[in-house]
Amino acid sequence: MSRDFRYKDYVNKLRFKLAGAVCPVGLDEYWDKLIKTYVYNSVLSTAKAVYTNPEVSPEACEIITRTIGEWTVCKIADLINGQVPECFFDTIINKINSGIYDYLLDENKLEPLTEESIENPDRIKKLEDIVQNIYRETLAQIYSDRGIDKETYTIALSQSFYSEKQEQEQEQDKGAQDENLKTDKFVSEHGQLSEISKIKKYIKNNPCRVLLLLMFLVAIFYLPLIYFGLIPMSKEDLPAALIILALGMAVYIIDIVIEADLFDRIEQNAKLSENNEQTKNSVELNSPNGMYERLGVDVLSIRLGTGLLHYADPECENVMLPLISKVREELTDELGYIIPNVRCLDDKDLKPDEFRIYVRGIMRDKFFVGKNTKNEEISTLLRKHLRECCIKNVNDILTRTDVIKLMEIVNTQDPTLVNDLIPSRISAVDLRRILVSLIREEISVKDTILIFERLCDYARFNTQSYVLVESLRAAMAAQICDKYSVKSHTGIILYTVTLNPELEKTLSEAVQYTEFSTIFKLPQEQIEKLITCIRSTLSGLNAHKYDTVLLVQPKIRKPLFDLLSLYIENIKVISYSELLPAAEMKVEILAEI
Repeated sequence: MSRDFRYKDYVNKLRFKLAGAVCPVGLDEYWDKLIKTYVYNSVLSTAKAVYTNPEVSPEACEIITRTIGEWTVCKIADLINGQVPECFFDTIINKINSGIYDYLLDENKLEPLTEESIENPDRIKKLEDIVQNIYRETLAQIYSDRGIDKETYTIALSQSFYSEKQEQEQEQDKGAQDENLKTDKFVSEHGQLSEISKIKKYIKNNPCRVLLLLMFLVAIFYLPLIYFGLIPMSKEDLPAALIILALGMAVYIIDIVIEADLFDRIEQNAKLSENNEQTKNSVELNSPNGMYERLGVDVLSIRLGTGLLHYADPECENVMLPLISKVREELTDELGYIIPNVRCLDDKDLKPDEFRIYVRGIMRDKFFVGKNTKNEEISTLLRKHLRECCIKNVNDILTRTDVIKLMEIVNTQDPTLVNDLIPSRISAVDLRRILVSLIREEISVKDTILIFERLCDYARFNTQSYVLVESLRAAMAAQICDKYSVKSHTGIILYTVTLNPELEKTLSEAVQYTEFSTIFKLPQEQIEKLITCIRSTLSGLNAHKYDTVLLVQPKIRKPLFDLLSLYIENIKVISYSELLPAAEMKVEILAEI
């Protein structure tokens, strides 16, 4: 039945609806770049999932998809208003969406979902409870992992979606709550109030206290005048006035003490409720299903020493989040490489001025900053290290899911390309390996249509991934030469270093093919000598400001890069098949090894 649900049409219609939708109040700056993106991704994933479920009717497919889209808007708004860092949005939204999806599927088994049945108050209440429980539990887990501080955790918890009925009830109870608490400490609002608004709000919530304070200030002003006889008053009345003033101040102080005690008791009750909730769910959390949820690690994370935490604080320097966004945009625009969310964590085991970058839980890079380093310098340093780390470790970052998304993009433009290539000629695993190899050497894969077309052509003759990579690079010669060449008034020049024919022959004969790569089968002493010689030659040329590349035969290009990249930073190796015609570019050989 679900196959009758035209999910692509439904999602495309939603995209147009979102374009004209009204943005939630106060969230204009997040609407286009954040909320609409999350809603679209959530709906697309849900639509695909229900489309493959034969037990769901087309109407139920649409209801489940729409419900998840609506809740995504609500909870993204809550996360923004709750000041939760964007790096946690995916985790929270995905868990909430999974909970909604599982619940509605179970409900559909009992009774097929319809437009009427989904409006059932009991069902709506149950759905709200599921969403709020997941929201609270996930925030608690992030807080316990020190992903957010206590203030952010408290603010985020105070954000929640309610039905209109619940909102009305809350409004009715608000007056009684204000009267009992007589304070605005427990009212959490997102956004900054003006100073005048704050004063008005305090006076409204604390009229008695304000009156007592005014009486005290007036008394302080007038008592010296009365004492020195400037204002007539009987001396017999003066002690009574002082007693009344003292009583007023005592009442004022007692009121403050009671409020502080009330606040402490409310906080203790909240902690007790949280502990009870955790105890109540301990059996579930420690069950095998609960343990499965704890599996997995962050794909990308940055850990900071305690002296650098302010760089990740949105209310302080706020260096981290804009920088991560900038690196993501650069890699997307330049290489067609979209990195996942980056989680920022504090780490007490680090030195106070130390940054570390982790890929799948393994430390891959670290660096230090001085005490007087400016924010601009910090940003430049972080950007350089994060960018290089993402490119160097692309094999651990780029997933099959990312590859499937690229395939979907191609499929929307030319479905025959995907069908002709995968899985008839190469697998999705091979495609991932090819993309990884290109990105690792900073070759852009943005032109996905060209890559798929060329792979369709070349895979007819050879399906080995390393062969297809070299064939693709030859087809992308214009891009490669443009990247590495120098443009001058005399034309385009490519500065190169070559290997002597005898050395190239030795390396060519030593190439050994494995299942996943190619290597040189040579004595360790010979490999070390080769690396030392190439490093010293390139270092000498770079000292003269030449941006040089190593130019070699196609057969040894890939294994030579794999070897040298382990020991020489930013090594560039191209083959003769990647050169443009002599009429378009001049190749200048600076040295031969």
